[in-house]
Amino acid sequence: MTIQTDASPYINSIPSRLPDSNKGTYGKVLVLAGCKGMSGAAYLSALAAYRTGAGLVKFLTHEENRTILQTLLPEAVYEGYDEKTSLKDIALKNISWADVVIAGPGLGTSKLSEEILAETLTAIKDSWLDDETIRKKSPILILDADGLNILSRIPSIKEDLSEISEKVPVIVTPHPMEMSRLSGKTVQEILDAPDMAASEFSGNHHLITIMKGSETIISDRTGEQLFKNTLKSPALSKGGSGDVLSGAIAGIYTLLRADTKKQDKLPGSKNNNDLSYDASVLSVIIHAKAGQYAAKQYGINGVLARDTANSLGFVIDQMLS
Repeated sequence: MTIQTDASPYINSIPSRLPDSNKGTYGKVLVLAGCKGMSGAAYLSALAAYRTGAGLVKFLTHEENRTILQTLLPEAVYEGYDEKTSLKDIALKNISWADVVIAGPGLGTSKLSEEILAETLTAIKDSWLDDETIRKKSPILILDADGLNILSRIPSIKEDLSEISEKVPVIVTPHPMEMSRLSGKTVQEILDAPDMAASEFSGNHHLITIMKGSETIISDRTGEQLFKNTLKSPALSKGGSGDVLSGAIAGIYTLLRADTKKQDKLPGSKNNNDLSYDASVLSVIIHAKAGQYAAKQYGINGVLARDTANSLGFVIDQMLS
């Protein structure tokens, strides 16, 4: 196991936006987030995906969240569901549309939330896992927040995720309590050795782990290559910061994937498995810097998660200059 701390190879790999691009160039991000009355996490994740460069973002959320989300972020497409919706049909429709999925922010852990997540993973298995679709879409799945809480307690969802992760990159973003639920380790064990927790979980489950903390650890799918972000940003210790990170991962991934001319310069290689690791590392770095940037404007105690999200684009431009 090797742990890298030098951010420069990743920062130097950020591509400029292609001059002849359109919204299709930068992908379709589906944000499965927000249970009944919990629209904030969905908004922050979708906002961050747009602020980091995604071409088109769509909410898949409880119908009760329609008005507030369409008011807060009219640029995003919206689709709602409730207890009367055919969850199988709506999941299949939206997974067929998407090439990047964020599942979990503010989703809740109700029976309805469990069912929509289960149907989404089933739709991914049915729609994404053939070689031709993988070649065309280069899709990824980002599982965050309540998506992880549901995963930790539903064996069938664990089995579905294992099947997906064999073919498509999966990124999980636990904080120590969520990792405790997922791994069976105590919170203290995780705090004492977050690198080992991330490495073991990635190696055991063949997915990328972003072990969140003051020095976030990112493990690749083998558990052998790790990056530690030493750029601390206390302004991020606010509710909603994790939702912003999930959206940033999606948006940064769409930037890297679109710029095929620069992919050979990335720390990873040209396949989407390695691009998803590069996007994970870059997103953590950019997220931390955005927190610092926002703190200069609002004070380190006054930063809100949406301030961090709205700073992401400025930070990317600074890195490119």
